Amino acid sequence: LCYRIYALVTTMQLGFPKVARVLVAAAPIFLGYSLFGALAFSTSTNKFADLPSAMITLFCVLNGDSVRAVIRNYARAAK
Repeated sequence: LCYRIYALVTTMQLGFPKVARVLVAAAPIFLGYSLFGALAFSTSTNKFADLPSAMITLFCVLNGDSVRAVIRNYARAAK
């Protein structure tokens, strides 16, 4: 058991800097993509009405999912 925990912790220590580097590099691109979507399409559809809605919509489009309704329901329940 201790060896498995050690292996997990070591893997996370080695992988975290690389994952963080990718996230830091991708965040400005995704933010710009979302900002453009909100500015360009906010008048034509409610899915791009504001920046958070645009981010949710584009995240779902990037993943090919239809979880937008689930995220929206969760956001409404959290308020």
